[in-house]
Amino acid sequence: MAVRGKGALERCGVGHWSHDKCPGGEKRYGWLAGDVHVFPCHSSKASKPCAKLLVGDHAKCPGCDANVEIKELGYVPLYRQDGKPMFVVVQSYIFETLDVLKLHTHVEWGREKAKGEGIWVRKSELNRPWHSTIPAKMRPADLTEALCKVWRMPELLAYARAWLLPSDNGVSPAPAEKPATVLAQVHEIEDRARAELRAVMKRQFPLRKGEPQMVEDLMPEPSANGKHGRK
Repeated sequence: MAVRGKGALERCGVGHWSHDKCPGGEKRYGWLAGDVHVFPCHSSKASKPCAKLLVGDHAKCPGCDANVEIKELGYVPLYRQDGKPMFVVVQSYIFETLDVLKLHTHVEWGREKAKGEGIWVRKSELNRPWHSTIPAKMRPADLTEALCKVWRMPELLAYARAWLLPSDNGVSPAPAEKPATVLAQVHEIEDRARAELRAVMKRQFPLRKGEPQMVEDLMPEPSANGKHGRK
């Protein structure tokens, strides 16, 4: 029997993503819907990403102002047993378990009935196959827009998408460039540019015997700790 009169949202997408906080002692069943979206978040009852890490030091970040601890949190998209789009928030120790699972693996998730317990996600022994006639549900889900709404930080949408890098595995945590990694890459580029500049200047302005040292030979060398100093 056909379902008539569906709106544009249902025709072209998967619908509204709901946050499943999963009370202690309960368990759900469903399928993995896509990549684990990993963000550095100020960890609290209402965790939100660190705006300074996503945007830059110039961004305003209430979490940084309040000195709230930063943790890497994973947002896992799921299709519940009845097909409803859900997501759960997991701690970093769950990432390794999820990394080996494929898109649309049948899983179960829940939370132990004890104070401070986080949500766990693991492969279900039921191993029920995935079926859908909605094209959008056949692809890895993108949670960034839904998460920015939940965080009430719509201005972070472009930065949140830029933070996530492509993943070869449909459900592996998406790694992100950290400030230290970016700084190391900048230093490497500077070193290559400096070496090329030296080579060009030596070719164009060769020294004769007894001539003073060239300006390019006075350029600062990188120090052992990766920071540039002056001679």
